[in-house]
Amino acid sequence: MNTSDDALTPEAFIAALETEWGELGDIIPGPLPREAHREELAAAPKPLRLMWERFGFAGIAEGRFWICDPLEWREIAELWTDGLDIGLPEQRWTPMFRSAFGDLILLGSTPGVLLWVGPHTASFRLMNMSEQYEDVPDAADEAAIMLLSGFDDTSFPAFDPNGVPLFEQCEMLLGQLTHETLYTFAPVPALGGEPWAPNALIEQAVPHHMLLHSLQG
Repeated sequence: MNTSDDALTPEAFIAALETEWGELGDIIPGPLPREAHREELAAAPKPLRLMWERFGFAGIAEGRFWICDPLEWREIAELWTDGLDIGLPEQRWTPMFRSAFGDLILLGSTPGVLLWVGPHTASFRLMNMSEQYEDVPDAADEAAIMLLSGFDDTSFPAFDPNGVPLFEQCEMLLGQLTHETLYTFAPVPALGGEPWAPNALIEQAVPHHMLLHSLQG
């Protein structure tokens, strides 16, 4: 998606996102924000708020990745980032996306900051483009548009040890996910398991993240 046009408002961005995501396959409906989300909606950059209001906590690209419910995933974000030194001022991390296999994308409170969390190996990747948003009017909205536009059906590749994509195999064997579930493996990689489709199972996403975090020692 081309986000370089200065006239691309948050509303226009969401309309373009709807078209782009619609071309990636079925959007699996999820719950919409409710009264309890009022504080999260008010604190979020406008593009993120509009995304929640338009799509809810849906599965995109036939469930390859999911929009996070910030209330359900807040504790998980805090769990993984507690004590994490990324060389930036302390961030308020907003859960944004998670993959079918549990990879988590967190939006930092500093415009232009994004954190990828790989729960199976307790690995982290930081994207820090904050310098380019210094002294930019509506920096939080502009940065959110740039970051949100970078995710599609290729953003969360997952392969078995032979290099065969896992999502299609797991969906065929186990069926479709919901906004509350993910694919994982038994045993989990932290206990020496390997990501073969016959070893896959569906688990509740938030409790499974808590389990994976507890296994990291």
